[in-house]
Amino acid sequence: KHDLKSGDSLYFSGCSAGGRGAMFNLDYVSAIVPEGVHIKGILDAAMWVEMDPIIPQISFPKQTHQVLLMANSTGRLGTKCAEHFKAHNEQWKCLYGEFRAPFVETPYLISASQYDSFQIPWNTGRQPPFTDSELAFIEKFRHKVKRAMLDLRTKSVVTFSPACYTHCIGETDSFWDKKAADASNISLSLHDVLKAW
Repeated sequence: KHDLKSGDSLYFSGCSAGGRGAMFNLDYVSAIVPEGVHIKGILDAAMWVEMDPIIPQISFPKQTHQVLLMANSTGRLGTKCAEHFKAHNEQWKCLYGEFRAPFVETPYLISASQYDSFQIPWNTGRQPPFTDSELAFIEKFRHKVKRAMLDLRTKSVVTFSPACYTHCIGETDSFWDKKAADASNISLSLHDVLKAW
């Protein structure tokens, strides 16, 4: 099946919406590959954080709730996440990076720019240059992304979160040259982190 055999490695990945899709499906992959295949996720730009836009706009949380209802995605909420967010009006959180990531059990690497160039324009209604009030909002966003990523660091989760205005680091030259400092103040690119993992 899939030419995979016990002892092989499978990296299940995606970027942006694909990264979120990989996040929600990662714990289900082991059921469709041969036993003994080592599975890891690479979730690029999948860390959406809950913030209301500063312009009249349908928020990402509201969109995610609508997707849950429209696509009947209840089969991909994850058992532990669904137990935690039992209330019907909270189930959407199991399809949202900030809330779902802590419940993913399969080892994964998650990459999220602290100045995500997709989420920021959606929430502000524009590209740079930004006004002072927009910059204040963007700094709150950055701190929220950083906190969410720091909260994920465990034995089975690797995080990569540069303070750059970018999105989908793995699909561009940023994979090789955007660097983030680790706890030891050593600068690493996403490529460096993946090689070490």
